[in-house]
Amino acid sequence: KNSMIVGGRVMSGRISVGTHVDILKDDVKKGQGTLSKLQINNVGVLDVEQGHECGIQYEGKGNIEEGDMLEIYREEVTQKKLSQKVY
Repeated sequence: KNSMIVGGRVMSGRISVGTHVDILKDDVKKGQGTLSKLQINNVGVLDVEQGHECGIQYEGKGNIEEGDMLEIYREEVTQKKLSQKVY
């Protein structure tokens, strides 16, 4: 595993610690990992909203280079409930 600290701006949505990161170069995935830490003005935070700049600590496979886009997402598992018909 590789660990890197990079700076960037949240272009849309909100990013959070513990989410998945895909590294994209010209829309081609070149690495993936986990967002392990976030900082705004050298202060650790859990979330960063759209439009804000922040420091990101990434852990995973692949190196982040200038010009790369990070696609950050959370996977959620939900259980479906079966409804029971009463006759």
